[in-house]
Amino acid sequence: MGSHKFFTLDVFTSRRLAGNPLAVVLAADDLDTARMQAIAGEFNLSETVFVRAPSRPSARAAVRIFTPVYEMPFAGHPLIGTASLLALMGADTSFVLEIPIGDVACTAQRQSEDQASARFALPKRAQALPGCPESAAIAGALGLAPEEIGWGGYKPGRFDAGALCDCIPLRDLAALAKALPQRPAFDQLFPAPAGLVYLYTSTAENGTHWRTRMFAPGYGVPEDPATGGAAAAFTGALMAYGAFRDGLHAISIQQGVEMGRPSLLGLDLSIQDGVLQQAHLYGEAVVMSEGLLRI
Repeated sequence: MGSHKFFTLDVFTSRRLAGNPLAVVLAADDLDTARMQAIAGEFNLSETVFVRAPSRPSARAAVRIFTPVYEMPFAGHPLIGTASLLALMGADTSFVLEIPIGDVACTAQRQSEDQASARFALPKRAQALPGCPESAAIAGALGLAPEEIGWGGYKPGRFDAGALCDCIPLRDLAALAKALPQRPAFDQLFPAPAGLVYLYTSTAENGTHWRTRMFAPGYGVPEDPATGGAAAAFTGALMAYGAFRDGLHAISIQQGVEMGRPSLLGLDLSIQDGVLQQAHLYGEAVVMSEGLLRI
């Protein structure tokens, strides 16, 4: 019987028992895909990360990311948590992580013996795709009225920034709070692994503060306290429907409030000539537990 060191962290928060829990399994090179998927199911968190040796010396590590039932090519909260943990374990503050869709350039800063913050450049620019359902169908699948779908110039759209996501604007916080997948209608409208369902509403007139929720029951995640991959896709909606001028824009996103797991995600958007040139996702993480997997 072998053993693997693991940590759990609460991500996109500075305090334990908030944010989005994450498991990180170290030295996982000997684990095959089926074994990693089974371990992720055992942890039963939104995502579990497996840290492996990189393919080249210029990278710090390679990582694979699993929900309880599915491997993700990209996800944000696992990368923030993993980068934070690696910063706590070593002296490096700037490094590259290899993920299935490419390299991710990370920076991390140790804040205490068990807390750090991290940021990374989004590895893929959000791309608008066809296929997002109509507002009336979305409303029925979420238990909402059709007039509660949409806000200002924002409308439902499908975007891919490494993880496919249907970004759905809601009229106000009241609509956000009462939204709930109506199954099986929800499953028929948003079949996994077609995408994540990301609900958002503005809490500031200038479009810099948002509240969100994310549902992905087909991925084994009924609701997620913080979803960096969806936030990355959300940059596509911000650019498509927002009114952002050239320059640097700091976007804050609160998620998990309705679940009692408040999370805070940050996005920096760099816009030039009306085009998003670069975006960074950032947040904090704190170690919750550590132990050994005996497998």
